[in-house]
Amino acid sequence: DEREVSHTLNNMGNMYFVAADYAAALHEYRTALQIQRRLSARSDVATTLSNIGSVYAIQGRLGRSLHLYSLALQITRDIGNQSEIARLLNNLGYIHHLCGQPGKSVDCLMESLEINRRIGSKKEVLFNLDNLTVIMISAGQLRKSLQHLKEGMPWQKLWPTNRIWAHSRQRWVQS
Repeated sequence: DEREVSHTLNNMGNMYFVAADYAAALHEYRTALQIQRRLSARSDVATTLSNIGSVYAIQGRLGRSLHLYSLALQITRDIGNQSEIARLLNNLGYIHHLCGQPGKSVDCLMESLEINRRIGSKKEVLFNLDNLTVIMISAGQLRKSLQHLKEGMPWQKLWPTNRIWAHSRQRWVQS
C-alpha cells in the first residue's frame, strides 16, 4: 500500500543520510512526504519533515531546519505524542544554539527535559542534560553547566558508552 511505500522511501532517505548522500536523502524524503500528505498521514508527515530538517541542519541551512522542525513540532503537538514532542524540542534547542539563540535553546531544552522526566525517559533526560551543559558552557554559565552535569552523572552509569556526556564533561573540565 502507499503508506508502506512512503515508509520505505523514508527508510531509504535515512540510509542515504547516514551515507552522507544528502541530495539523495532529500529526494527520497520529499517523495515520501508527497505520499504522506496525500494520505493525510500526519504522524508520518511530521517524521519526514523532521528528517528533512536534519539534512538541512547538517548542511548548515539552519533557518530552513528550524522551520521544518517547528512544523513537525506543531503537527506532533496536535497528535499528542509526548516522546516525539520532547525529541523535536531537543532538536530545536540544538539548532537555536547553533543560530546563537541561547535563550530559545534553553527554553526548548527545558521543556524537552520536563516532558522526558514526566514520561520516565531516563536516557533522553541524560541527552537533555548534556545539551544544556554544552549550551551553558558556551554561554559562560559554568555553575549552571556544572549543575546539569552533576544531575546527569548518576544516570551516566546506566549508559556508560554515552560519548556525548563524556565529551560535555571533558569540555566543562577544560573551561
